[in-house]
Amino acid sequence: GADLVHAFTSTQSAPVLKSYSPDVIVHDAWDESKEITNLSVDTNKMWTTWFGRFDALVVGPGLGESDHGLVFWKELIDAAHDHRNQYPVVYDADALKYFWKRASVRIAPALERKQLKHPTVSGGCKSESEEEEVWKPVFAWNIATPNKMELFRLIQADQRLTEREDAESAKKRCRVVKIDEVDLHCEEFREEVVGQALKRFAPMHFLLKGETDWLFLNHVKDSSRESCEFIALDVGAGAPKRCGGQGDILAGILATFLGWAFTKSWENHLLRPSVHCSDEAYERCRELFISACASACLVTRASVRSAFSEHGRGLQASDVLHHISKTFAKEFDTP
Repeated sequence: GADLVHAFTSTQSAPVLKSYSPDVIVHDAWDESKEITNLSVDTNKMWTTWFGRFDALVVGPGLGESDHGLVFWKELIDAAHDHRNQYPVVYDADALKYFWKRASVRIAPALERKQLKHPTVSGGCKSESEEEEVWKPVFAWNIATPNKMELFRLIQADQRLTEREDAESAKKRCRVVKIDEVDLHCEEFREEVVGQALKRFAPMHFLLKGETDWLFLNHVKDSSRESCEFIALDVGAGAPKRCGGQGDILAGILATFLGWAFTKSWENHLLRPSVHCSDEAYERCRELFISACASACLVTRASVRSAFSEHGRGLQASDVLHHISKTFAKEFDTP
């Protein structure tokens, strides 16, 4: 549903993507033949040029695990949090690998958030008075979309880190050693295991993909009010077959819906730093965010179901794309 799609990739991969489809605007973001020390400068210049043109970002699909990709990812995060024109960021696929490999790296630590004077995708704004360290809530618009295996690895990463930080506390917590133990329908498991693990990445939210999609919201309203919330997104069944690339489609649809919701929040003056940083504005942003996530899951599942009815077991991710338009029109009664 997005009007334009920009794809940032390595110089070596760009020709392949450019030949794939004229609908995607492909950018040579980094050159893997260059020294990594020179990469950040080029990346910073590129984002300064392009950042103001986007409504949402998707980080991860096709990123790979090279050191060059990691540097680009870090530069992208810094640019997303520092730029004046903020918007939603969706983390998926290879971006999640960096999370569980480097679980000690939070997207925007609380100490850093105190220094911010403008609303950001990671939450928080400072009052106009330089002398007053008073927080006003601004909803975070960044989200990660792990599947069951990726969630399992995030939990393991958190448990390893907890053992290093506080061995006594780690002994008291339930330890997950098998992926079969990941059960989001169990309230105790959600609160004591998943909730504790994902709090480490606050204020980033999580869309946990599975038979039932769960939305985990990391609320950070001020330095003393942190909480989390689980919401089951019961939007109907998908298809009996899952195909590679289906998660990438969800990430793209989710970014589009979040971009629309974020624009709506600006139009309703919910994100102006000196005017509407209120509890009411926070709650309205929360409602828009949940609606966008539920809508993205609904369109993705219904599109996959429609594609499966036509292609059966021969279903591929590319087949799903052709069903998004009519599914959207059917579900929302609008073209």
